[in-house]
Amino acid sequence: MNIIIVSLKIFVVSIFSYVFFKVLTNQDTSEIQALSMNKKGIARKIFSAKELSNIEICFKKLSIPYNTITVLGLFLVGFIISIVVFFICNLIFPLSSISFIIACPLVSAPFWLIKYIANKEQEKMEYGLNNFFIQLKSALKVNPEIIEALRRIQNIAMEPFLGYTKQLLIEINTGKLPEKALENFAYKVNIKKFSFYINNLKYCQVYGGDITTLTEKTQETLSEALKQKRKRLKETRSICIVLYILIIIDIYMYFSFIQGNKYYLDIMTNTDMGKCILDINFLSIWGILWLSRVVKRFDY
Repeated sequence: MNIIIVSLKIFVVSIFSYVFFKVLTNQDTSEIQALSMNKKGIARKIFSAKELSNIEICFKKLSIPYNTITVLGLFLVGFIISIVVFFICNLIFPLSSISFIIACPLVSAPFWLIKYIANKEQEKMEYGLNNFFIQLKSALKVNPEIIEALRRIQNIAMEPFLGYTKQLLIEINTGKLPEKALENFAYKVNIKKFSFYINNLKYCQVYGGDITTLTEKTQETLSEALKQKRKRLKETRSICIVLYILIIIDIYMYFSFIQGNKYYLDIMTNTDMGKCILDINFLSIWGILWLSRVVKRFDY
């Protein structure tokens, strides 16, 4: 009976860890623009094509080399973290199954960190893009030619757009077509709104559209989107704080009323029902963290 229960626990936690990893690495795969990395080999056998694309997007945002060795290396780091946490938890908690439940999902910890940092960098890029459009809009009022406007702001734009703008002008000066240079610019920025702007910009150049008006409308749309995003951030932050408080209360209740009370601890650790209750309790903590991640999706 105990073997069956332990096997069931391992199966449930493994499934839960896999689902948790998929949720945390989920991205909009339409963000991928002409990614040329080959997704074959060992990593391709472990992950689906979509999961590899989600991982690759985060790597690309942070300029981290993306290959099979890097992915498997990060998983090795996560595996080591998981083992260390397991042994530490074994010193704290009376049941090895609790330690296993806590440690198992941490195999994906390096990817969580990369995704978190990538999202923060993306936020900075979006706010920087808004400032870039404001500067570009002012320059276009002086000279409605997009390349000349970019020349005017090449020394005053904020990073990383300062470097991107200078690189674009260097490419044009060395003979590359402006349309191709602008496409490279959009690829480096990797924000869909900017890619749409570049596509519309090319149409304006071909069919004679008003580039200044296009830039003004794009900046207004982006500014409004960022304003709405700030509102969503406040709302989701409040919800997540409530969820984190639930986790703190749950852990406090465990240490105060179970681990701190020998009578209750014996009941919970020496009966199959008590062990199942404790395991479900700690599984629920990961469930709350998963729910907080689902809520945070509304930030984007």
